Amino acid sequence: MAQTEEETPFEYPAAKSGYQRLADSMCASYYAASLKCLEQANSDKSQCQSQFDAYKACRKREHQLRLERNRAESDEKIRRIVDKLKFWK
Repeated sequence: MAQTEEETPFEYPAAKSGYQRLADSMCASYYAASLKCLEQANSDKSQCQSQFDAYKACRKREHQLRLERNRAESDEKIRRIVDKLKFWK
């Protein structure tokens, strides 16, 4: 059974080095379920639409979380720069 978004932590061990592996994705189980469905349905995509939709929703949420994390990191960097500028005044 696929994990829900709440059960899966959002953390990329490889993200800091500039690349992401599918195995590091919180959506890997949804991806695997989609492939398994295609295999069982003899590549009939119409029978696997619910798995595709679940994977797509997961990827969308994962992308949103990544944007939020990046925004928070950028805000922190900007705050540190502003603090340094205040120090030098």
